[in-house]
Amino acid sequence: MTSWFGGPLSVRPRPAITVAITSLSPDRRRSARGSARRSGSRPALVSLSSGAAGPIVPGRRSDGGTIGASPNVVATQARHRKRRARTRRRDPVSLCVHIVDSAFGVPAADVDVLLRQPAGDDWRELVRGRTGQDGRLAMLGDRNIQPGIYQVVCDLDAYYAVLGSLPLHPRAIVEFRVTESDADIHLPIVVSTHSFLSYRGA
Repeated sequence: MTSWFGGPLSVRPRPAITVAITSLSPDRRRSARGSARRSGSRPALVSLSSGAAGPIVPGRRSDGGTIGASPNVVATQARHRKRRARTRRRDPVSLCVHIVDSAFGVPAADVDVLLRQPAGDDWRELVRGRTGQDGRLAMLGDRNIQPGIYQVVCDLDAYYAVLGSLPLHPRAIVEFRVTESDADIHLPIVVSTHSFLSYRGA
């Protein structure tokens, strides 16, 4: 090859980057060096030149195991996959209302309960039922509801009228939110003749 001026042009080869694999344990490195001396060969090296990609050598721990993703990374990726699958195909949301009468210390049985959702400036009734002897009511069954705001309305006037009491709150209205990640909602409601409270149960 000649240059622009007619003289010979020398091309220097690109230097190769040589990386020795030294991730073996000390005992295994000594054993490898001894085997290399006896056989007259050198330990295996990985040559990565700047013009071509070399082989990918998996990392090794001192105990011989392969270095991979940490358990935390694997768990996070599994949660993301589950969340994406749930978003694509939502399972029916299970809603269980559990009413407890703290005034008498018993489950509130035969309470009329209404589930409704916003419809413009008003509320639209979705389903209605009555609690059992254990104070529980599974409201949705196989019904699939969309994420949003909902209300559970419990008729306390009718319940305490049977017990001969007049409650401060004629109805216990609990407003709650359903999100994309919700699959089961347990909604305990503690009532008495002068108060009520609710929280998300386990």
